[in-house]
Amino acid sequence: MEYKRQHHIDQDPDHINVHWDSLTICQLQCSYCYARNEYGKEWGKIAGRETIDAVLDALNRSSLTFNLGLLGGEPTIGPHYYYILDQISKMEKFNWVYVVTNGEKDLTTHPHYDRLAFLFSYHPADCTDRERFLNNIKHMLGRGYKCKVNIMLHHDRNLWPKIKEMFEICENIEGLKIHPHFLYGNKMDKLFNYRKDFWEYFSFLKDYERDLMYDDDIFNDY
Repeated sequence: MEYKRQHHIDQDPDHINVHWDSLTICQLQCSYCYARNEYGKEWGKIAGRETIDAVLDALNRSSLTFNLGLLGGEPTIGPHYYYILDQISKMEKFNWVYVVTNGEKDLTTHPHYDRLAFLFSYHPADCTDRERFLNNIKHMLGRGYKCKVNIMLHHDRNLWPKIKEMFEICENIEGLKIHPHFLYGNKMDKLFNYRKDFWEYFSFLKDYERDLMYDDDIFNDY
């Protein structure tokens, strides 16, 4: 089993995909977090309203239809999170927005927005409440939102049974897309150097897409 690439299928050349790290704060302390590692001393900051408005203004001037991915940090805990969604939803060129969330926050009271999707990331070493995480997914699916779950493939073998169990649980949630998420090494363009026993344990992943590809409705953040 060898995964080499991740990319879009049927990419429309007449639109753009925008990834926005709307803040650099998170409730979790994942050791492999690319954002925390990349931002370094800039980690742990919340953008001011002036900066938020400047980004929104740039998006509003887009001549192309755009999809927006809201990342962080954890975007749902930001003070400007709902303001961003409110403003984006009014824009003429707006197509879809997806929110990358760790599912730590209770999202059952989340206001409704059209053309909104959620990409839940399950971090087996750091998730503090698995039931809340799963309840958030089921709740959003029940409200008609598109949802996908990133299951982080941690290299610690003590976590492998927990990871496999999450795959099994998610496979039984109707309408949920599942993405096995490999960790990166020191640089984002190279996967973590997993041991042979990892590949043997997770051999069931051969049943998933060999080349991980995503449609234009809910594109991936990595």
